[in-house]
Amino acid sequence: MFDYIFALISSQTSGPDQARMVFSVLAFISMLSLMAAIYLIVNGLTSPSRRRLKELNEGDRSPSTPAADSNGVGGFLTFLSGLIPNKQSDRDKTRETLIMAGYRKKESVSFYYASKILLSLTFIFIGLLISKLSLKITPEQTLFIVTSLFIAGFMLPNFILKKLLTHRQRIIRNGFPDALDLLVVCVESGLSLTSAFQRVAEKVEVSCPELSEEMATVNVEIRAGLSRQEAFQNLVKRTGLEEIRGLITNLEQSIRFGTSIADTLRIYSEEFRDKRMQRAEEQAGKISTKMIFPMVTCLWPGFFIIAVGPAILQVFEAFSK
Repeated sequence: MFDYIFALISSQTSGPDQARMVFSVLAFISMLSLMAAIYLIVNGLTSPSRRRLKELNEGDRSPSTPAADSNGVGGFLTFLSGLIPNKQSDRDKTRETLIMAGYRKKESVSFYYASKILLSLTFIFIGLLISKLSLKITPEQTLFIVTSLFIAGFMLPNFILKKLLTHRQRIIRNGFPDALDLLVVCVESGLSLTSAFQRVAEKVEVSCPELSEEMATVNVEIRAGLSRQEAFQNLVKRTGLEEIRGLITNLEQSIRFGTSIADTLRIYSEEFRDKRMQRAEEQAGKISTKMIFPMVTCLWPGFFIIAVGPAILQVFEAFSK
């Protein structure tokens, strides 16, 4: 059957390489179509009314599986994410990482795991395409290439998510000193802590929109009915920064023991400046060690060539005579 299809494609193309490419593309499309068909069949086994009756019998629908995701692209990606077997604790940890990276939608976890499958299948298709176009690749080499690309496609979302998380935390960390100074000024001028957070969120919106969004979210949660301590702890979970954790710890202790919040903020601001200076001095002290490797690999070879090269040429010339 496959030989007949390949011969039919070869008769319509100009060469065997193009025939292999067309055959690989059709195979990849067929595989995706088969997965989509299986999903639609499984999803259509029960009617919407029966699904709704089942949900009513079991209780209220979980907010983590909204009705909009049961159909369309979101439902298909949710189906793909379910193909990866993992524990609920792993999914909760992934959701926390996505929240710290700035992705707070309920569908983010499903899209993250679905991207692993789609990238893995895409990289497998690329590996098969490379093996088909190159006649010198053996089956063992093809298996190695496909396996390597599959692992790379499966691990690529982890690498991208880590980079996005690091980038967002770096932005928030760089904008935190200015926000802390503004917070000290607002509290010392007579504003309450909630109003100070709102005012600082408005002021740093241009310079650091990520931090402004997080501080504004604290006010929204407090207005929604959460206690101040819970809103502060949610801020720590959403950012994952030790600087903000230290600030929230000091504020909670100040609120619990009834001390002045303005004095607490000013003391923490001074301590934070000292820690930032110590961190800068530590990084400056590491520069001399880090410069050894580029000097050994880039500078010293050229220096030895210039300094010792003429002497070596004269020695060779003397021995040649």
